[in-house]
Amino acid sequence: MFAATEVAVHKHGREAYRAATDLCLWSGTFAPTCLLHMARNLAISAPRSDNAAPDHWLELQASAEVIRTAWKGRDDQFLEWELDRFWSAALFVSYETAETVTGNPLDHVPEPWHHHVRAAAAWRLLQLEGGETRTLSGWTARLEEVLDTRSTWVPSAAQATPDGNYWTWPNWRGRPRWNRDQGEDGRVPATYFLGRARRPFSKDPTADAAICVLESAVRQGLDVKDLLAEGQRHAAPWVRWSAKQLAGYPEKEPGKKRRDVRNPK
Repeated sequence: MFAATEVAVHKHGREAYRAATDLCLWSGTFAPTCLLHMARNLAISAPRSDNAAPDHWLELQASAEVIRTAWKGRDDQFLEWELDRFWSAALFVSYETAETVTGNPLDHVPEPWHHHVRAAAAWRLLQLEGGETRTLSGWTARLEEVLDTRSTWVPSAAQATPDGNYWTWPNWRGRPRWNRDQGEDGRVPATYFLGRARRPFSKDPTADAAICVLESAVRQGLDVKDLLAEGQRHAAPWVRWSAKQLAGYPEKEPGKKRRDVRNPK
């Protein structure tokens, strides 16, 4: 059933999404991962973030509407989670495939999902400029600066979307994903991060941009000591929370100790 959903959505796109979710729900313990893959399979059709063609962004909005229709009245809570996950993943694809960081998606993505634009833009910005030395406030200002720019590039049909057949999602082995709550973590307003993890969310765009910078820098393995220290002194509470949480992660996740089969003791 899991394999069938993959084939159906790859072959028929969003037209197969509703039926594919039924197969996911019948796939037993595979259901959560199956639904994750369905959202990602729709997300890989995202246009490049520097794409100025409105019709290409309308296609992405149409995919989001298919998700809404499939879950509305069926599971409204999951609907909100799934839209959050979809836009998070789609904007990661969108920025990962662009050569420059601009704010074009802000003109086409519904406002409730603009925090995913900031996250994906921060990730790509640090990929491109991470070798430069800036403070947290400096990186935040730089992110806001590039998001104020716009590209006028209109792609050909062949350039409109990335090749989803070979899409690779980031593997953050040894990096935080915050997939389990501890203590009072449940009170923290949270959202998906690049379709792969979870992060704190702030309604203040500047504070949220700072969170995105910290989350991206840590996962990319940059030198973050000074950034995290500045983050823990930040005026915004969820920036401080994120910096403190990220500073507490080890360089590598503790792995299970392997038993030597030659010497079971």
